[in-house]
Amino acid sequence: GDMSIRLVYMALLPRVRRRGYGRCLLQALQAEAALKRKPVTLSVSKQNIAAQRLYASLGWSATNQDDANLEMIWLKPETPAAG
Repeated sequence: GDMSIRLVYMALLPRVRRRGYGRCLLQALQAEAALKRKPVTLSVSKQNIAAQRLYASLGWSATNQDDANLEMIWLKPETPAAG
């Protein structure tokens, strides 16, 4: 199977932005990825600072970049071993 889940495109109309819909969609994707023990990757425009802030607030990290885009990844946080 695939080693990761790739978010190819997500866009919200301006009139419904900043209402938590994007965060909710991302959190649902992250929950599914965590269950499947897979990272999630995406590419975001370097000009889209609002999206970058959202991703960072949800634990995404930049992995690479080119002139126009930033590659990002989300990995399930490690849970400390019991004991």
